[in-house]
Amino acid sequence: MAEKFSSGISPAAMFLIQAREKREQWEAGRATSAHIQVQALVGIFSYLYERVRTFVEFPEEHLIRRLAIERILKRRTMFSIERGDDFARSLITELITARYLPNDWVPEGAIANLAAIVAKYQALARGLKGKISGGQDLCLVLASREIEEALLPHFEDAALVSCAVKVLAQTALAGDLSLAIRPLLLEVAVRQTLLREDQNTISFALLKNLVPEFSNFGAPSPEAVVEAMDFIKRLLRHPALPFLNTRARTARPIFLLVQAAFLHVDQEILEQGERHRDLELKIQDIIFERFEKAKKARFWSIIRVLIYIFLSKVLLLLLLELPYEKYLAGGIQTLPIIINLVTPPLFILILTSGVRSPKVKAVSSMIQEVTAVLREGRFAEAGKRLMRQQRVKHNPFFQGLFWSLYALFSFAILGAVGYGIARLKFSAFGLVIFYTFMSLVGFFGYRIRASFADAVPLRIREPLFVTFFDLLFLPFMHLGRYMARTFQKINAVVIFLDMLIEVPFKAFFGVMEDWLTFVKEKKEDITRDS
Repeated sequence: MAEKFSSGISPAAMFLIQAREKREQWEAGRATSAHIQVQALVGIFSYLYERVRTFVEFPEEHLIRRLAIERILKRRTMFSIERGDDFARSLITELITARYLPNDWVPEGAIANLAAIVAKYQALARGLKGKISGGQDLCLVLASREIEEALLPHFEDAALVSCAVKVLAQTALAGDLSLAIRPLLLEVAVRQTLLREDQNTISFALLKNLVPEFSNFGAPSPEAVVEAMDFIKRLLRHPALPFLNTRARTARPIFLLVQAAFLHVDQEILEQGERHRDLELKIQDIIFERFEKAKKARFWSIIRVLIYIFLSKVLLLLLLELPYEKYLAGGIQTLPIIINLVTPPLFILILTSGVRSPKVKAVSSMIQEVTAVLREGRFAEAGKRLMRQQRVKHNPFFQGLFWSLYALFSFAILGAVGYGIARLKFSAFGLVIFYTFMSLVGFFGYRIRASFADAVPLRIREPLFVTFFDLLFLPFMHLGRYMARTFQKINAVVIFLDMLIEVPFKAFFGVMEDWLTFVKEKKEDITRDS
């Protein structure tokens, strides 16, 4: 039976009240400290460089800063001779100049904390040597996660995870799981679906629970870390996890609205149970506000994909496609080049269209769900129905048959498209370019539409033509997901930027920052003497 707190807020939702209090305390401490400042001129060029990298790498929005910290930490570990506080200060300064952190905002005390974190993982890397494969890389990614958390604590996200796990644990969703691993599996599912964390970030969060000394600045036992990482790997491969992810993903809009309510609704309204109508009106306003913001975000995501396609396509056209067509394929064919330029943008526009505004009934249902979680720590009727849907245990024969039919369908679609464009005098290289860009665009477009679904109430139906279009181009989307993951590891442009551009570029602007700081100090000396 769901518990109810005397103030009108459920125990599950109380995690978010505590997060708000922690945030206020942290902000009060930060505001009273001296802050780190950098020169604006240096920051402009560093910011522009980071934006170029974002277009080239095309990571998900919430991973941009996290990956930047990992990359900066790796480069500075390899090429910098700085140690201790100097290393930490340089790291923070670079994050500020690239606008991953606000200027004149990070407290000076963060330098000592970051220096301790770096020293902790350097000691752990030495201890893991020979005990685990890829220990150096593991320490690098874990250090980047802890540095981000030290600079920008994730109080609200941690509270959202605790709230969602407590609510989901009361449903039939977790009924057949072992009591020992039930909370951990639910936490993994929530982190993967609600926060969209990657495996490295999830591993860092779980390590803090499994290895108590991991949260301290001292290096944890390498043996304990190896044992915990082995357990985490098994947990991430648990057969029940895909089903839990599916159900938790369905409830994602509910929990995100619960979090938004704590961020934007007065605590007085939240705590007073008799102000039920005021709370519902506030939640309704948040729903429509998030929907409008999501529409704008979708528009800019489409623009970003189009720029990415244009830059990549022009680069390939000039460096590879035109020389190949001219010297190896017997002459330049204009029509295939035009099709390769025009088709991917049209594909992304069609794929991201067709999202309707939330209907009154859907909004009303969502308000009931959010209110139930806030007041009683449980789902209302619509949420309960979704959670009662049990995992389908497919007959192995039919499962194999379905996979075979899907494989045949995929090859038929890809083959038919390939045959059709080959008739238009595409060269072999032109075919490769066509498949590559159509698949990547299909994957990116589907990702944009999926992110938009977070801001809308449950079960908004898409137009029939969009559903048919999805089915027709599903093979391209799957191929695009595979390509995106593969290209992320072997992206030649990124390797070029890392080794030949970023190292000298950042070194030059580091010297510029030191020079401008020196000049500023000399000007201040004159002011003091006068």
